[in-house]
Amino acid sequence: MDRVSKSIREWLEERFVKNQNGIIIEQLEYSVFNLIHDFLEAKDHSHKTHAIYYNAFDGESAAEFISFLAEELNGKLGQYTSKFDPTPSATIAKAELKMVIIDQCYCYTPEIADELLTWLNRHNVCLIFVGAESKIKPTQFMSHPTMAKLARFEVNAVCPYQDAALT
Repeated sequence: MDRVSKSIREWLEERFVKNQNGIIIEQLEYSVFNLIHDFLEAKDHSHKTHAIYYNAFDGESAAEFISFLAEELNGKLGQYTSKFDPTPSATIAKAELKMVIIDQCYCYTPEIADELLTWLNRHNVCLIFVGAESKIKPTQFMSHPTMAKLARFEVNAVCPYQDAALT
């Protein structure tokens, strides 16, 4: 395992254990995708989902994200909305969710990202944003006071199996 891979995993693990939010800024989009999924795989259990990955979408509201998250967790728990429809808060508790990782964070406005941070933090779930530096810079995402305070991990190197992910 190279130094960058180990560092990203250690950084994610520290955020997970300490329940801290953060942002990973990568040079190339999806360059840490496989590393994140390796981390998530280690956190996944048969009936619990301690950490989950999500791709942000333009125009999606915080309420839509929360609804989709609850639906996704219900599916992982084997409970579909037609059969069992608890509140998103109850679903998060039952799944023992501790971390949400959102890629392409620049698709969200800083206000939506702030709403998600606030809501998830109330449920003791930390939020990690991921995005390519070239796509974050032109947006106002990092200039928002809440986003500017996030712990950052800046990937200044190409990660090991990025090329394998592109083939």
